[in-house]
Amino acid sequence: KLEEDELKLPPGQKKVVKFNVNAPLGADVGEHNGCIVLQEKADPEFQEGIALNFRTAIRVAVLIPGDIIKELQTSGIKVTPKKNTVDVMARVTSKSNVSLDARIDVRLRGLLFGKSQNQENTFPVLSKEDAEWNFEFKKPFWGGLYKAGFSVSYNGDTSVELGEDPESQNLTKIEGPSKIVFLWPHPIAMGLELLAYLAAVLTLISVPKIIPAPRRIKSKRELYPVRDGDTTEGITDT
Repeated sequence: KLEEDELKLPPGQKKVVKFNVNAPLGADVGEHNGCIVLQEKADPEFQEGIALNFRTAIRVAVLIPGDIIKELQTSGIKVTPKKNTVDVMARVTSKSNVSLDARIDVRLRGLLFGKSQNQENTFPVLSKEDAEWNFEFKKPFWGGLYKAGFSVSYNGDTSVELGEDPESQNLTKIEGPSKIVFLWPHPIAMGLELLAYLAAVLTLISVPKIIPAPRRIKSKRELYPVRDGDTTEGITDT
């Protein structure tokens, strides 16, 4: 309940409006979210032209004390190659009854070669909600097989509230799923790779012509009766 439902402020002035929150007896333990919305009142004297009304919403989080649960689970990953970028989407599911600050660390690594890329950021995850974030990576010039994955870190200390320092000795880290994708190289890189492939093929084809073929020995055997006057050299020539 607001102390005032309507107020008038001169330009450049501010005023504190108090409010009370009454929790029902059967309210579940944990965090409950609400908001207070403020909007300019329409000017009754306005006749013509363009009228702009601004609306502002303030989040209100009410915590019912009791058995606080802090738990996040990774629930999916999606990789979308584009012309010049690779988008990696990380999805997390909250099993908590309070909001958490989650640090998301996303990785894009080459399986055979290629430079690895990492990005990380911290986002709030509301209680019992799904959250997903999109990270944009620069597309590798040479392409190839890459593995995308991510991890989630959050403070498991039940005494730490949303917005406080997420670093502590109770930091919990969980690994998310990963996905292997083939990324097409840049057109210039593709041309260079094709030239290298053709050069290797031509080299393999020309090798038999350079190396002399080994002499073949007749494998068929024949009986030759030795006569008077035969020599070894004469029998060989025969």
